[in-house]
Amino acid sequence: MSNRAVLLNTSVLTSNPFALARDLDKPGNSYAEVAEASYAIPIPWFFCFKADDLQMVTVELDEDEDEDEEAIEVGLPCTTVAEAIENMSQALPHFEAIAGDPALGKAYWQNAMVALNALPLPYLTMNPLEIMFMGDPLDYAEEMAQAFEGDAAAIAQIKNLAGYTDGIAPYTPDVAEGRRGAGLDDVRLANSVALHGSFHAAPG
Repeated sequence: MSNRAVLLNTSVLTSNPFALARDLDKPGNSYAEVAEASYAIPIPWFFCFKADDLQMVTVELDEDEDEDEEAIEVGLPCTTVAEAIENMSQALPHFEAIAGDPALGKAYWQNAMVALNALPLPYLTMNPLEIMFMGDPLDYAEEMAQAFEGDAAAIAQIKNLAGYTDGIAPYTPDVAEGRRGAGLDDVRLANSVALHGSFHAAPG
């Protein structure tokens, strides 16, 4: 198992990555990875979704003679891109508060808004299964569900799952994008990466 999480722009409304891959050859079905992260889910991804967007997905487990369970169910989110944009539009105060600086928070928020508005397909989901299975997937799924609740505890959980350290100012988004990087503080850089959505550049 690797350690990636991916944000997917899809032509069908589903949070099931196995169904997306299985049905890819069906007419009208397509999807694309539009952002990618390692070890943690970036903060902007959480603000694309609400708690009601979670759908249960069955994950088959590798056979193990010491395990009785052959499959588990975890909640993964999906929504329309239009809803994701609306959700993100309301998240500016959270970006400002997390960054600890209104201008810096707004820069990261604008980066996410631009990326979402450029998506060509109508739906959005995320696949964090590789990260989930780095530990106990059911515990991680419960923590992730808490992060979509929209309250103060959810914000704390978002920062926890994104690996964000409070009280340490991030760099500007261009640092998270790797456009400059000599002599950087590791924690500030990690916070910058957490606040950045790791969105792929739009083609063209």
